[in-house]
Amino acid sequence: MINENCPYAYIDGSYNAKTEEYSFGGVLVINEQVHQFSKKYEKDEFSVHRNISGEIKGAGFIINYCLKQNIKEVNIYYDYAGIEFWYTGAWSAKTPISIKYKEFANLVKDKIKVNFIKVKSHSKIAYNDLADKLAKEALGLS
Repeated sequence: MINENCPYAYIDGSYNAKTEEYSFGGVLVINEQVHQFSKKYEKDEFSVHRNISGEIKGAGFIINYCLKQNIKEVNIYYDYAGIEFWYTGAWSAKTPISIKYKEFANLVKDKIKVNFIKVKSHSKIAYNDLADKLAKEALGLS
């Protein structure tokens, strides 16, 4: 169930095949104030999962940011199903990054309610497109 009165975020990941770096872009709206985030990750053990690693890191970043702001509920819009399904346990976590994400989820689930909303990628949703752009810019791809 979506709570339309709580903060909401759009996240996306990107990947640079030449450098094997990955990134995330995120847009978080709190009380109509827009916060933009992005981060690049150097090649590491998670690079094998390409942009999925960035999406997972982005979801974790947004959730942690909300916790630091004492936000108790957030809507996260995403375009990769693992963001929701590993967090909720609907999918079994089998890779190192999904296992870490699941462990993170288990630590924070009692502190913040996360409502996940799937959106189609590249669907002309302004904040979703902005999250994608931020992720690409973090890697110097735009």
